[in-house]
Amino acid sequence: MIQPPQSEIVANVSPGRRFSWPGFQTLALAAAGLLWAAFFAYIALEARPPRIPGISAATTSPAGHFLVFAVATAWFYLLFKGGLRLGARSSLVAAVIASLLLGVAVEVAQNTLTESRAFQRRDIAANLSGTFVASIFIALSAIAFTPMKKLVIAVLIASVATAGGTAAVLALWDPDLPYVGDHWHAQYRTILCGEVQRSLAPFPGDIHSHGGLLIHIHPTDSESEGANATLGRFFDLAGGEITSTSIRMPDGREFRNGDPCPGGDPGEFTVHLVDTRTYQRTEKIESPATYVPKQGDSFVIEFLSEPYILSASDR
Repeated sequence: MIQPPQSEIVANVSPGRRFSWPGFQTLALAAAGLLWAAFFAYIALEARPPRIPGISAATTSPAGHFLVFAVATAWFYLLFKGGLRLGARSSLVAAVIASLLLGVAVEVAQNTLTESRAFQRRDIAANLSGTFVASIFIALSAIAFTPMKKLVIAVLIASVATAGGTAAVLALWDPDLPYVGDHWHAQYRTILCGEVQRSLAPFPGDIHSHGGLLIHIHPTDSESEGANATLGRFFDLAGGEITSTSIRMPDGREFRNGDPCPGGDPGEFTVHLVDTRTYQRTEKIESPATYVPKQGDSFVIEFLSEPYILSASDR
């Protein structure tokens, strides 16, 4: 007499059993996959990709794309193989196709929904590499008859590692600060006692000037990146100094709160961000010496004894 499979025997012995461990396992895996997908979407649509301080974007960005799409390919395989019950070969082909489509969709979304992350062919290449390596790993696992349970555990560990590592980076990394590999530009204008000043002379350094009205923020090491890339550092490298209440120009002229302008009235030192569309002052920078200019900032540095109306020539 032919005996039925063990799973069928168990099913016949307890037909009324409501709790199914395989079903619970599937639901748990689906929930973990959804959480990882939410994490992936959050990272993908950040204005700037997370970076490890001290390591350039040329290193961290491709590595991040590679790891994320390797894990994504494995998740797609688990979905098709474990959730939709497709064969191993069909599941792998479907996973690769889904991962490639996801990679293109993410690049298009970043180009459309964020201001600073354009479509990048090198990112697509990193996505392809991650997908390819994951597919090779999955294929070798299938050839070696690796149990599905072990593959699930491996994918969960990889997901926790990538999500946890990214969370650690986000705890250290501020998207509003420049890091090694960034090259930002901020526009400035200096007005002293009602007179618009010429731009500072060219000088070298990680926060330097080419002689125009742009501040070039180009950190070269960990000591000049992040919160160290300040407006105060810019003036120090130029040969001047800036504080919350005073400014000393590279030529030695110094203006402090309460000092008189040529008309005799006491002046006040301020730094404001400027809306370049309306030429209106917006946010006052309370601590200019420690302020880190952001990409695209425009601000006016002033010592005035009476109001001054900004115009297009003061950009």
